[in-house]
Amino acid sequence: MADYSPLLTAYDSLGTASLKPPRVASLDVFRDLCVFFIMLVDYGGSILPIITHSPWNELHLADFVMPFFLFIVGVSLALVYTRVTNRVEATWKAMFKAVKLFLLGVLLQGGYFHGVASLTYEVDIESIRWFGILQRIAIGYIAAALCKI
Repeated sequence: MADYSPLLTAYDSLGTASLKPPRVASLDVFRDLCVFFIMLVDYGGSILPIITHSPWNELHLADFVMPFFLFIVGVSLALVYTRVTNRVEATWKAMFKAVKLFLLGVLLQGGYFHGVASLTYEVDIESIRWFGILQRIAIGYIAAALCKI
């Protein structure tokens, strides 16, 4: 197995090389594949029915994407929070990250852009989605992070 090393060395503000832990290449590849399949399912599902979201009695590719992505989020979370020195600071960072992800999900999936074609950008309370996919990832992330920290 080849040794994974970055092509460029990271430098801090003083110009000295920073000692960051090495990245796990397989984790990056799996996460990128998950993101690729998320985009493929969302944008290509209408073209190829086998990759679209299935009815309740079938199993398609789209049914595996979210569990795989959540798995890789949990693995990377476990790797990041094993090196925690300040638990309070790590808890606040995890909370802030989860709140940002939750609010981003409300903004993107919450009905703010439902009338882009008609140039109406008001909030439609009937179509707002409080617990979309990003909000569920945020809830799972904070639950796992608090257990790990």
